[in-house]
Amino acid sequence: MSTRDISVQSINQIEKTLQSLPPGKQKEFLSALKADNRLGVQKLALKTESRFRKIRLEEESYKSLFAFERDMHEKGFKHIAGVDEAGRGPLAGPLVSAGVVLPGDKTIPGLKDSKKLSAKKREEIYSVIVDTALSYTVRVYDNQTIDSRGLHRTNLEALKTAAEDLHIRPDFVLVDGYKISTLSITNLKVIKGDIVSASIAAASVIAKVSRDRIMLDYHEQYPQYGFDSHKGYGSEKHFEALKAHGLTPIHRLSFQVLEQFNKK
Repeated sequence: MSTRDISVQSINQIEKTLQSLPPGKQKEFLSALKADNRLGVQKLALKTESRFRKIRLEEESYKSLFAFERDMHEKGFKHIAGVDEAGRGPLAGPLVSAGVVLPGDKTIPGLKDSKKLSAKKREEIYSVIVDTALSYTVRVYDNQTIDSRGLHRTNLEALKTAAEDLHIRPDFVLVDGYKISTLSITNLKVIKGDIVSASIAAASVIAKVSRDRIMLDYHEQYPQYGFDSHKGYGSEKHFEALKAHGLTPIHRLSFQVLEQFNKK
């Protein structure tokens, strides 16, 4: 569109025109915006440029997330799984693991480490992952299992089963922070995997959302503990509830910090 075409339009009209165009045409339209001397149009041009810049950075970030997956594909591995867990540190509730195999030809906008996403955004991306993934699993290990087997052993078992129970057997498994020696599938320990691997990031979102939903259900049973807010972690609110009400059946009795409340 030429400068002359927009010079007779109001800023509201220009903005509506811009919004009606596909992304490729919007970039062409941006040149015309920059040539218009009206302050309102210049502000719109800056806003549009900023939006394009944000989209480009997200695309670059997403592309870098697939670095491990691309490397494995180039080495001949077809189905790459990422596995992660949520709930190692809480004083109450389960440990939840997830495994995800993503297709290489689709993108999940906004995908990143679940800890860097708001609860609302996690839910949105969770739905996209479920719809997009070639396969995904969720495995839940309750507090009694953690108490009887120990946290570390339970964690490794959770990550292992998340990989093994995928209905598409992966050729290679990327694991956040651990090498699983008992896993029959070739696997790689990836430090801060939920930051550098799309598959692990997707697994972290699935695990986190799944666990949060469980803790919201527990909040309905034990509303005085505030599980809806802290999800079982050792917050000030949680400790205050423990002092006032003692332990619940979902607390991890093997955690030393809870020994002082065990007699209540």
